[in-house]
Order: sequence, then structure tokens, then C-alpha cells
Amino acid sequence: MPAGYGKIASRKASQNCLNAYGPLLPELLGGSADLAGSNLTLWSGAKGVEADDASGNYIYYGVREFGMSAMMNGIVLHGGFIPYGATFLMFM
Repeated sequence: MPAGYGKIASRKASQNCLNAYGPLLPELLGGSADLAGSNLTLWSGAKGVEADDASGNYIYYGVREFGMSAMMNGIVLHGGFIPYGATFLMFM
């Protein structure tokens, strides 16, 4: 391992990537099924999509892992966005 790099959890590495690539990819749209604090899907430029303001880039799916995956598939098929999401396998 190169000097200056320590071991980090894969979810923290993922959040680091979101912080690095998020500002460069305005088409990035993602979220979490009620576990953002645990799976670290929130990044520094994340702004929630809300009923009265859909200009955000982060979807709070609630406790809906299956619905989250279905919505991400629909977002991919629609085109124009790069979706991401996270949950823990035991909740799927």
C-alpha cells in the first residue's frame, strides 16, 4: 500500500469517490433506503429531491430497498442520469 493511505471501509471509500466525482457529474442522481448515515451515500454536494423542489440530486427513498432498485432501473432506462444507491445486503 502506498505511503499515506490507510485502511478504510468500502462505504467510506465510496463516499470519498462521490465527493470527488459529484461536482464533476451534474447528472449524478442517487440516494439510500433510509440508511444514509450508515452506508455513507450522502456527499458534500448532495441536495435532497423534494415535492416542492425537484432540483436536487439526492433521493431519500425511505425504507424501500426494492422500490429504490426499481426506481434506479427506471432512471437508467430513461437516460440522462447516472444513478447510484446503497443499502445493506441483509435488507434486500
